Amino acid sequence: MYKRSFILVGICIILAVLIQNLCILPPRGQNISPQEHYKKKIILIPLDSRPPCSTYVVEMGKLLNCEVILPPRNLLDYYTQAGKTHLLGQWLLENAKCSDGFIISSDQLLYGGLLASREKKLTLENENNLFAILTKIHQQMPTKPIYLFNILPRMTPPSNINTRKTVKQLMEYSRLVDKISLAYNITDVKKMEKLRASIPKEALNQYERLYAVNEEFNKKSMSLVKAGVVSKLVIAQDDGEAYGIPNLEKRRLYQFIAQNKLDTSKVIITHGADEVATSLLLNMGNALYGRKYHPRIFVEYNTPAAATMIMPYMAVSVERTVAEKIALADGYKVDDLEKADFVLFVHIGDTKWLSTRQKSSQRIKALINSGKNVALVDLSKHFWADETVFPILVRENVPINRLLAYDGWNTVSNSVGNAVAQGAIVTEEEKYAREQKEQIFLRLKNLQILYNHIAEDYFYLKGTIDAVNGYLRQVGVSNVHDLNIDNNYILANDLVERELQREMQNFSYSRAAKQPLLVGNTKIFVHDMKVFAYFPWPRTFEIRTAVNYQATIGR
Repeated sequence: MYKRSFILVGICIILAVLIQNLCILPPRGQNISPQEHYKKKIILIPLDSRPPCSTYVVEMGKLLNCEVILPPRNLLDYYTQAGKTHLLGQWLLENAKCSDGFIISSDQLLYGGLLASREKKLTLENENNLFAILTKIHQQMPTKPIYLFNILPRMTPPSNINTRKTVKQLMEYSRLVDKISLAYNITDVKKMEKLRASIPKEALNQYERLYAVNEEFNKKSMSLVKAGVVSKLVIAQDDGEAYGIPNLEKRRLYQFIAQNKLDTSKVIITHGADEVATSLLLNMGNALYGRKYHPRIFVEYNTPAAATMIMPYMAVSVERTVAEKIALADGYKVDDLEKADFVLFVHIGDTKWLSTRQKSSQRIKALINSGKNVALVDLSKHFWADETVFPILVRENVPINRLLAYDGWNTVSNSVGNAVAQGAIVTEEEKYAREQKEQIFLRLKNLQILYNHIAEDYFYLKGTIDAVNGYLRQVGVSNVHDLNIDNNYILANDLVERELQREMQNFSYSRAAKQPLLVGNTKIFVHDMKVFAYFPWPRTFEIRTAVNYQATIGR
């Protein structure tokens, strides 16, 4: 009798498992959409309110099943209007208990955003308030990680220094100061002294004070790491050049780290700005889930010369930037393709290397078809579509939906940082996804991010932006960087959404977009793309996109 009951129970268990597996996915031919199942909550105090610094991180958090919580919009910055720092600090303290971890921009809490940090003076009161808030959170919740990041002032003078001559003089002065600090040269010293005497004192004092104040703040922040209040501190260098005072400040901070024997896995200096929160999100996920994932990344370039190139707004080479972003992801660069979790393919476009686009396209296609995960960085030296590889991928029917990431936004550090973080998050989550349904939902959420970047990084920034700016100028808008919110801002939003919808719809009809996303043996087809787009700030430089689509289980 017991034997018969045991057999019956076994049969029931097997049937239950079979029924569960059958119910994992909708029948073939039916639509499927991912469901959110948050396991952790993270509070993000963003660098500023632009999408790359805020909503991009929220979307990336969904891949980790982490709900990224932003402060109320009315507390954050809005273009030239600084955020409400005091109220932001209060909100953070009031909501800290509901979060499992914190990613905090000191520039937002001290100044009210990145733009404000370039112009506003740092007060001792704001600095003490920030340190008091961080200390209080740590004392009340000592096991919850606090990640803090700060951006070095960029080399370009603040916008309130707006005479062309003074800006040019300050930039040259900055280069000379750095050159002399590396190698004393009497000719350079004389040039510097002459420049210093001709620059208006108020402008020069403001410019030099930015770096001095920032350096002292970063040193004080490091003491919070040493005390265990801050779990990780990232100091990032914004737009720069090969020579400039920001490079000098960075070297001084490296010296301070060495002299004080600080843990370099907890105090990190890197290049970039907008992508830092996304990189820290990857670190935070590992901390919250107790994982020790070290992504193995195979790096490939469209040409060897691309690795050594210093791109616009960067102080270091592409290769150096890639190494920094892999290190920030706690990853390793591997030379064996078969041992890699994913391939980081870096295409640096230049008129000298147009012939590499076809070869790059063939290589990416071969990698994808062989089952490799590929995160693509697709940059152009001159910000032209003709220098990118994306249109060749479409022409050659490369299965775009199977890309792990696509990034071609603004600077090398922005794009590489996002691509590495996204690639690492997806490949990590796939290792922990037990059911096929989880893997499919993960890839569908990732596909949403992929399409948003394609819409913005390629279709908008490499083409549509010129059409929008040109049209606005035709109707009398002379300054596309400061739109009238009651008039031409609405016109611009309507125009950009229609243009992007047309571009993405044409793309959706291509064989490259029609090839299915593969998750194991399951094919998922994407169709009916709809684009929602608007300008988050009254200027046309950045855009917020949301590409919606239908996903169908294939036959």
